[in-house]
Amino acid sequence: LSFRRANAVAGYVVNWLPQERRDGYYEARGETDPLPGDDSLSRRALLVVYYHLKDTPVVARIDTPAAPVRSPGDPDTVFALQNINFVANTPVLTDAAKLELPKTVPYLRSLSDRYLEINGFCNSPGALLSPKDPLYVLSVKRAKYIYDYLVQQGLDSTHLRYVGRGNASPLISHPTTREQMDENMRVEIRVFSVPPPKPD
Repeated sequence: LSFRRANAVAGYVVNWLPQERRDGYYEARGETDPLPGDDSLSRRALLVVYYHLKDTPVVARIDTPAAPVRSPGDPDTVFALQNINFVANTPVLTDAAKLELPKTVPYLRSLSDRYLEINGFCNSPGALLSPKDPLYVLSVKRAKYIYDYLVQQGLDSTHLRYVGRGNASPLISHPTTREQMDENMRVEIRVFSVPPPKPD
């Protein structure tokens, strides 16, 4: 009798809960686990439903690096004019640099809506030079050389300015070869989307 009752309840479950899986099973328990009180309480069917939860997708955590903190006067970007070197102790370009400089003009023209600061550097390992030091003055002249050239090429002088940086920020702290010294005697372009503040 308990078997027939279990079978009957199973049939109803399929009809009432069609979304449930139909591969369950039923069993007869006879007179086991009687409930206290009236015998009619023990004549019962116990329905146990098991759910198979779907696997929870793994959420990958990606730590986004914090954007670098920029001061109002920081440039949008800085890049060096490649292969633009000067004859030692002069503001004159080397012959090789004179051939390279015209190649930079098309790109610099594409930045016509920006403000360009031309920074000149010299090679002088050690403490920072005074603005009155001849080598510091030389870095100013190197920046102005590039400034004058770009103005001659038609770039808007109101969007250009030149600044000497002396021996600040050397690429090679302790140069030992001519090539390393040349790397320090360079010109960099600082690009701003708004007029840059006056240099220190």
